[in-house]
Amino acid sequence: MNIRKTVFLWLWVVFVVPAWGRVFVHWTQSAIPSPKALGVNDLVLSWDAGTLSLLNVARRQDYRIYLEATLPEAAAAAEASAKNGVAGLILDVRQPEQGQVDGVVGKLRSAYPKLTLLVLNPDGKQPQMKGGLVIKRGEILEVSSPTAQPWLDTNLALVRFQQSSRPGQVPLYSFHWDLSDPLKQQNGPTAEDYSLAVAESDAFQADLV
Repeated sequence: MNIRKTVFLWLWVVFVVPAWGRVFVHWTQSAIPSPKALGVNDLVLSWDAGTLSLLNVARRQDYRIYLEATLPEAAAAAEASAKNGVAGLILDVRQPEQGQVDGVVGKLRSAYPKLTLLVLNPDGKQPQMKGGLVIKRGEILEVSSPTAQPWLDTNLALVRFQQSSRPGQVPLYSFHWDLSDPLKQQNGPTAEDYSLAVAESDAFQADLV
């Protein structure tokens, strides 16, 4: 499935599944369609050397833009955000960096009081519905799950940690799709995959990138 089909499939899921939280669209392509064609007004762009040119293209089309940056990039990204009228800055914070984030956020809020700052946990997992694994041993079929019932591989623990560590912000997380299967590599995530991801963040009252 090409990127255009993937984007429209994603948007279909977002608008069909009612969500409590926000779902941010992280755009990685060099060309940006109009908001009317894409169907949304908020974009997340990764902060790097080529971001400003892409940012200018998006801004000319009246998108609300969020930059996503790591902690080492935060100061430069915040300065660029303030200068270029960016709606907000999303800080990509890995688990080992949790002890540093409050200091960085405090300094940035002092320097840029009008800039929205959000802390993202990028270590989420793709939510999946799993069933019992059936193993054949000789002529006997054994089910690996003790209950033989399907279960969800979820981000609940991650969301609960964010709720306790950052009570002033709605939990915000992201994950990478598991595309190890050749068919998934070719076609991308399915409608059910997108629907489950959005429904999960909705159920946990969290935001998703």
